[in-house]
Order: sequence, then structure tokens, then C-alpha cells
Amino acid sequence: MTRALLNNYIRQEAKKLRYTCYEGFVHRAGTDADWFPALWIAPLQLAGVEGRQERRIKYRVAVCLMHLNDRYTERQKEALWTKMEQDAIMLFTGLAVQDHMAAVRNLSCKPDELSRTGAGELSMNVEFEAELFECNSQNTNE
Repeated sequence: MTRALLNNYIRQEAKKLRYTCYEGFVHRAGTDADWFPALWIAPLQLAGVEGRQERRIKYRVAVCLMHLNDRYTERQKEALWTKMEQDAIMLFTGLAVQDHMAAVRNLSCKPDELSRTGAGELSMNVEFEAELFECNSQNTNE
């Protein structure tokens, strides 16, 4: 449930930023991503579980923000990467206030100009950790 919930939260926040969402392994972006700007959600990686009654489940999240590259100059590329970085920060902070979210930390952003699709795009690789609460309704002491 927490995996689906986190994916849904990411999609909601991306929609607020006017990104079209796609999901799957990044090497498949070339065949699936056809509307831009796009946000590609890689499969979530379980990074840890803590607690018995009130579990905290931590995921490593990797997303890729993509905008079409209209043969930008280096200055224009920098401006677009700055915008994508700001979008990543907005996504990050939007996730932090969602229900069941315990913490969102360790945001990192790396610009890239290697095209993943046939359309040609600039991208920003974004990674962070998200920790969610999962309450177990059964009391083991009864």
C-alpha cells in the first residue's frame, strides 16, 4: 500500500506542476514518453523498515524531469535546468506535507542533456528518500 500511495503522491504533485507522468524503468522512456514536460517515475526502491506497531517504511525515489530541447543555447539550457531544479524542490516540499509522510530528505538534482526519447530533451535526474508511516491495526499484546 505505501508504494502505491507514494507513487500517487508523486503523480499529484507533478500534475500541480503541469508535468505529464510516466512510470517504469528509465530505459523505456524512449518508447513511452511523448508529452512534455514529462516526469518519469522509476520503480521505487525499498530502503528500510522500522517499528512494529507503527512501521516507518523508507523508499529511495528516482524521477527524471524532461523538457523538449529546442536547440537551446548554453544560457537557455542553464535557465531551463534552473526551472527544473525549482520544480524538483516544489515536488519535494509538496510531498513532505502529505498524509502518512514521516519525512522527505536528501534531495539531489543532476542536469543532463542526453536524450532518452526520439524527441530530444533536456532532463534533470532527481533523487531523494521518502519515509511513510504504515500503522498496523493488530495489537500483538492482546
